[in-house]
Amino acid sequence: MPLKRVDHCVAVLNDFMYVAGGQVSLNSNGKESIGTLHRYDPRVNTWLQMCPMQQRRAFFHLSACDGLLYAVGGKNEQGALASAEVYDAAKNRWKFIASLNKPTYALAGSILMDQIHVCGGFSNRTFQKSFLVYDKRRDEWHTKRPLCNARGFHMMCTLKDKLYVLGGNQLNVMGERVDVSSMERYSIDVDEWITISPMMCGLSMAGITTIDQKRIFVVGGYNGQSRLREKDVQAYSAEKDEWDVLGELPQPGLRMACCTLVLPRSVFREDFSQDYSSHDSSIVNNSQISLLRRATLTR
Repeated sequence: MPLKRVDHCVAVLNDFMYVAGGQVSLNSNGKESIGTLHRYDPRVNTWLQMCPMQQRRAFFHLSACDGLLYAVGGKNEQGALASAEVYDAAKNRWKFIASLNKPTYALAGSILMDQIHVCGGFSNRTFQKSFLVYDKRRDEWHTKRPLCNARGFHMMCTLKDKLYVLGGNQLNVMGERVDVSSMERYSIDVDEWITISPMMCGLSMAGITTIDQKRIFVVGGYNGQSRLREKDVQAYSAEKDEWDVLGELPQPGLRMACCTLVLPRSVFREDFSQDYSSHDSSIVNNSQISLLRRATLTR
């Protein structure tokens, strides 16, 4: 990747991987955030710098929906952001859309039924339960049923017709930041969150992706109880409602971003392809190789 960064976001659009925002310093708390957008082309294994976002953002959400990229909330040198913007890849241009109802960072989001959903985050000096959906036609954010647990720096994804929210942090009665190990599932038809099997340990700032519409993969993250960075690759089976550890990253990692992208085998060294040719066919199948399998692709 052309630029080192943390607290950034990735999304896949038209078979390209886009890496947006983040910050170049580990300890700047958003003050050294960037608005840079890079596009990775797996066909030729190259990066291209695209039009930057209109605002610098770290700790924000990025989604691909209807052929566009949406960047929501976050934090920069001015503090928490309520703004949101949309990127048109055909025009290589960003424009602002309706803002959130309050400045929020450390939120998470996902696409369900062709709609952008965001939840949680940190605002007004506390972690939030809020859950919002964006109406693209009216350019409006609508409030939905809140989460069961307030959380920020958490993970969110979609499996089939359900949203899943897991991990993150909240404040205890002493005002201290602690892990949230619980996991929630949202059903859009009844507008309801329910609690399901918790994570194996509390994690925040981990990477998350799905591959086969049956499992959720969580990569790395920070365990506040042990105060250690994690290197486990964990998988949640929606059918069994249970967690398992599949393997490890080469080294512990957090504040990363993950996605799943179809890659030609020419991107990988021949020995790498051979090493993983015997793995689960849902992870390596013909030309489909998950970004979970290489730390250099967990951006």
